Amino acid sequence: MAAQLSAAEADKEIRDLMRALEDLKTQPQPCLPCFEPPALDLKDLEDGSSCFERDTYTIRHAVFDWTVDLEKRRIEGTVTLSATRCQTRSHHEPTQLRLDAHRAMTVESIRWRLMSLDFEKTRWGDVGDEIVVEMPDDFREGDVTITYGTTGGPASTWLRPKQGGPALYATGQCCANRALFPCFDIPSQRFTWAASIRVKDEYNVVAAAEKKGERVEGGWRVCRFEMATPVPSYLVAVAIGVLEKRDVGPRSTLYAHPSTMEAAEEELRGVPEKYLTAAETMFGPYAWGRFDVVVMPRAFARSSVAHPNLTFLAPSVIVGDGSLAYTVAHEVAATYFGALVTNASWAECFLNEGLATYASRRLTYEVDGAALADLEARVGRRLLEHEINLVQSEESGGLFSRLRVPINYGVDPDDTNTDVPYEKGFAFLCAMRDAVVDSFHPVRYSEDQKRAALDPFLESYVRAFAKKSIYAEDFVGHFVKVHKRAALQVDFPRWLDGAGVPPYEPETPACDASIAACEAAVDRIQTDGMRVGQLWRTWPTPQRAYLLDLLCGTPPEDDAAPPAQLYAFCRAAGLSDSRNGELTMRWALLVLRDRLELKDEDVERHLQLTARQKFVLPVFRALAALEPERAVNCLFKIGLGLEDRLRRKLDRVVEADPDTLADAKKKGVFAKLCEMHDKGLL
Repeated sequence: MAAQLSAAEADKEIRDLMRALEDLKTQPQPCLPCFEPPALDLKDLEDGSSCFERDTYTIRHAVFDWTVDLEKRRIEGTVTLSATRCQTRSHHEPTQLRLDAHRAMTVESIRWRLMSLDFEKTRWGDVGDEIVVEMPDDFREGDVTITYGTTGGPASTWLRPKQGGPALYATGQCCANRALFPCFDIPSQRFTWAASIRVKDEYNVVAAAEKKGERVEGGWRVCRFEMATPVPSYLVAVAIGVLEKRDVGPRSTLYAHPSTMEAAEEELRGVPEKYLTAAETMFGPYAWGRFDVVVMPRAFARSSVAHPNLTFLAPSVIVGDGSLAYTVAHEVAATYFGALVTNASWAECFLNEGLATYASRRLTYEVDGAALADLEARVGRRLLEHEINLVQSEESGGLFSRLRVPINYGVDPDDTNTDVPYEKGFAFLCAMRDAVVDSFHPVRYSEDQKRAALDPFLESYVRAFAKKSIYAEDFVGHFVKVHKRAALQVDFPRWLDGAGVPPYEPETPACDASIAACEAAVDRIQTDGMRVGQLWRTWPTPQRAYLLDLLCGTPPEDDAAPPAQLYAFCRAAGLSDSRNGELTMRWALLVLRDRLELKDEDVERHLQLTARQKFVLPVFRALAALEPERAVNCLFKIGLGLEDRLRRKLDRVVEADPDTLADAKKKGVFAKLCEMHDKGLL
C-alpha cells in the first residue's frame, strides 16, 4: 500500500505539476513560426454585384418612412441615409455618392439640408441599377434624403386575395434589397436603421427589428421599428398582411395567415426554444432577444431566411406531420453565422451558409440525436456530388464548385448560391474539427467529445467577430490563432480555391444502420414494393429522401424497380398525397426518369404544391428535357403564381431547347399574361 502524502508534500506535487503544464504551454512548436494563413487576393473579393466603391462614403444609419399600398402593390416614401465622406490620402476628395438601386424604383428627388442634389440612375449589369449622386464640395457628413417609389422588385413577394393576400413579404438575400431602398447593397457595409411604416388599419406589420410603437389614426396603422445593431442591407425585412400571432416559446411569436396558423402552431410549438437553448451552450448568448417566425406564403420561392429578431420560414416546412420542423435548427444557427457574423463578400458565402450548416447539424446532434444529424450529412454529401457534377459540366468550368467564387461585374450572387457553399463548407468545418481532435493525440475522445471539439473555437469566433462582416482570411487567421497545431493539418488554399468534390468525407457512423436499411429496401422493392412503402413511412425525412435518391441513382438504362412495385410503393408510402417537398420532388424525378405513366399527374401536382426554387427547378428541367411541350403548358399553369425571378429561370429552361414549342408567339403571350398579373389585372 502506497504511503500517504503529507499536506505539504501534496501541495508541492501539485505546484510541480502546474509548473510542468505551464512549461509545456510555452515550449516552441516545430514549424509554427513559419506558418501563416494563406495570402488571399482581395481583388478577387471585390463584389461585382454592387457599385459600392471603397474609401468614398460610408452609411452608418438609415431611416425609412414608407406608405405601403397593398392593393396597388407599391411603396412610396423616403429613406434618409446618414452618410460620411471618407478621408483619402489623395489631394482630391470623392464627389460622387454611388448607391445600388433597381429598375423597379422611381427616384423623385435627393436632398441634403435644403439643397436639391443632381443625380443619374443607370443600369448596373444584370442585377440592378446605379444611382450616381453629385455631392457638394463642402459635404463632410450629414443626412441625405431620397424620395422615391418602388414595387420592391425581386425583394418583394406581393399576394393577391386569391393567394391569401393582400400582403407583402420583403427580404433582400442576396442583393435584392436595392429594389426596396437605395443603399450600399453589399454585406461588408453595415448600418443601424429605423422605420415608420404606414398601412391600412386592417393589416398587421412585422419587421426584422424591435417594435417601438404602433398607433391607428384615420384608417391607417403606423408602426415604428428600430434596429440598434449594425446589419448589412440584405437583413432588412418586413411582412405586411392579415397575420395572426401566437406564442410558440418564451421568446418566439409565430405569425401566419389565418388559413395556415393552426397547422403551423401545432408543428412549431416549443421547437425554436429547444434549439436556441442548445445554441447558447455551444456558441454563446443569443444576441437578438427575440426569435419570431413568419410562415411565408406558397408563392415564396426561397428557402427559409433568418434575420435578426424575425425568421421567414419557407411554407414547405409545414407539411402536416412535423417531419421538417428540425430544419428550424438551421435558421437558429444562421442568426449566429450569417446575421451576427457575416461574410463581407458574396464570393465567400460559405462563411454564412457552410458554418450555419455545420452549426445546425451540431444542434440536431444534441437535440434530436446523432442518427438524424448524420443522415442529414449523408444526404447533403449526395447533393454536393450531384451539384458539383452539374456545375463542372457548365461554362463556369468548375468555378462554381469552389468555396470562394469571384463575383464579376453585374453578376447576381444568387446565381452562384448552390448546395456547394452549404455542403462543401460543412465538409471544410468537419475537416477542421478532425484536425483539432488529431492535434490532441494520444488523448482519446468519446464520440460526443469529438463532435463538440470545434465548439469552443466557434464560440470564440462569434465573440471575436460579432456585429462584423469578415473575409475568409479573418476566419482562417482566427483558427490559426486558436489551434496552431491543428492548422498545420488543414490545406486551406485547396479547400478555399480548389474545384470539384473534396476528397475528404466526414464520418457519419450514427446513420450506418439507417443507410443499410435503405440499401436493403432497394433490393426488397424489386419484389415487395408495398412492404417497403409501409416501412418507409416510419422513417425520418432524411432517410426517406436517401432511399429515393438511391432509386433515382440507379443506372439510366435500368428501371429502379418494376413499375408495378413502384406503384405499390407509392400507394403504401402515400407519396401522391404528401406535402413534403423534399420527398415529392424526388418522387417526381423518379416518375420522369422511369416513365411511370400512371403517376404522371404527380409531377404537375408537385409543381403546383410548392413555389420554392429548390424543389421546382430540378423537376421542371427534367420535364423540359423529356417533354418540352408539356413543360411549356405546365409553365402557363404554374407561372403566374411564382416569384418573378423563378418565373424567368423557368422560361430560360424552355428557351434553352430549340426543339421546344416555346416559340416567340407563345413566349409573347406568356410575358403579356405575367405583365397583366403583376399589374393586378388577373
